[in-house]
Amino acid sequence: MAGQGPMGGWNSNFGWDTEGGPASNNGPPFASAVPAGMPYGATPTMMNTMMNTPGYAWPQSGYPGYPGYPGAPSYYPNQRLPQPHPRVSPDVPGMNMVNSTGGAGCEPGYNYIFHDEHTKIHVFRTKEPPWRAPRMNYSFAKFQVPTNTTIAELMLRFGACNPNPCLNRITEVIEGGGGRWYRGMIFQGDQMDINKTLKECGWDRSRSGREKAVVWLWITKD
Repeated sequence: MAGQGPMGGWNSNFGWDTEGGPASNNGPPFASAVPAGMPYGATPTMMNTMMNTPGYAWPQSGYPGYPGYPGAPSYYPNQRLPQPHPRVSPDVPGMNMVNSTGGAGCEPGYNYIFHDEHTKIHVFRTKEPPWRAPRMNYSFAKFQVPTNTTIAELMLRFGACNPNPCLNRITEVIEGGGGRWYRGMIFQGDQMDINKTLKECGWDRSRSGREKAVVWLWITKD
């Protein structure tokens, strides 16, 4: 589809329209990028749709980092461009890495090397054990976790850090079909088996929802 201009337009396949006149517009109409009721030129607040939290608005002064564009003096090649604010949850402290400056995530200029194998874990967000109230619509959170993580580390990452270790528990929940759930393995903070890795517990890369079902957990600390 050609873009319209005063003397024709540009077509990505054939170049400039040389005959002038309005450009062809046989494709589907494009929707306006500005929400209804908002004046043209206004910038809606950016949102992180995955977490439903406010995001970091990209600078509107130009395309940073390149000479000749407005806003270029604000950034330099060795500087990190603005990034969305880290997702912080007091219930799941393991969602962020705390660096040597006390901030979340890698320090400027550093990159993170991920473990090569992860498993998918869904964690129930309810005080009521799922197996005691079948056919309920429970809320849950989804995570991808390295398989070399130990059960003890997983407890801490999900905030199960009660000073009384026997109150920190991870309970595997198995889907029985028809809205029913059953208890599987149970790990308690004062037991030796919390030193096992997720992979040693059978929670490996195959628990992807494709090869095998994802891992469902109910985590408590009181």
